[in-house]
Amino acid sequence: MIRPAITGSYEALERTRFSSHAVSTLTIILLPARNSCSRALKTADRKIKLIMMNLKHNLYGVYSVFGLIIVLGIALGSDFLMASLTHLNTETFSVTSIILSYILLALLSAATSLLLFWFVLNRASRNIWVALIFLLSGLFIVTYPILYFMPAFGGLFYRLPQLNNILLSFHSYIFSSGSLIAVTGLFTLILPRGNG
Repeated sequence: MIRPAITGSYEALERTRFSSHAVSTLTIILLPARNSCSRALKTADRKIKLIMMNLKHNLYGVYSVFGLIIVLGIALGSDFLMASLTHLNTETFSVTSIILSYILLALLSAATSLLLFWFVLNRASRNIWVALIFLLSGLFIVTYPILYFMPAFGGLFYRLPQLNNILLSFHSYIFSSGSLIAVTGLFTLILPRGNG
């Protein structure tokens, strides 16, 4: 007689001498256990894949925000570098270095902004929070000259004299990058979601 507490080890089967009927009964008992284990493993694999996919999408959002910080840092650094080179040019009168620096910094700023635009719209998942961060930071940079001269907000921004000289200029690198960042956030909100 077969006891229900059989563990299903094959070594136990070899040691005990069951009749052929008992072995076939034991096989019937073990098969559903194997099938349920394989189903459980498949379910666990699906859950792990979903977790990894969600982790990948979340990391793409973090990469997008880091890219935003890097692009704005490059644009602001380019503006500060051009301001210092312009000041240096008043003493040395070297136009070649100014023109060459202006061209190289413009290409660097445009390339990083367009690379971020491409990454957010094509590679990263459409996350509403990332889109709002892009939209709000870009709109703040673009509307900063308006906010600066409004009496209600103007007192908040007077304490940043070096930054105000750059942010109030409509042809600065930070203004161009901010406008592209605002457009990126807007496109992320309104364009349909891809397969992601």
